[in-house]
Amino acid sequence: MGKKQMLGFTGSILLAAGVFAPLLNLPAFKSINYLSREVETTIILILAATSFVLTLTRKYKWLWFTGVGSLLTLTFSFIYFRIWLHEIKLNMETLTGGSSLANTAIPVAQFQWGGILLILGAVLIIVTAAIKDKMIIHD
Repeated sequence: MGKKQMLGFTGSILLAAGVFAPLLNLPAFKSINYLSREVETTIILILAATSFVLTLTRKYKWLWFTGVGSLLTLTFSFIYFRIWLHEIKLNMETLTGGSSLANTAIPVAQFQWGGILLILGAVLIIVTAAIKDKMIIHD
């Protein structure tokens, strides 16, 4: 197995694993993973599996579609989560009459390491597509 193929497999596995890893931590609630977004989870898992098969069959140019598709899906999800957090903060302000509870609870919401796995996986898939075969030093 060449280095380019290993890179593609690593990206595919990281992308799939990122779905199950902690994505967002809300102290007032719990840790949330990507599985909370069913449609996006399905898309990401299909793209990860497709990337794995494309890497296995060495059809690297098609990885552009799966890698960019993954990044676009992740971008959409990130925007959704930011809007969702903003709505939670507004609802808390309304419920508490503008008390400082809303301002202290939501700012501590943090993105977790699952997001890193997802982004890194998608980027590695794109890098695999971008690398020219002549650039790789074969073992």
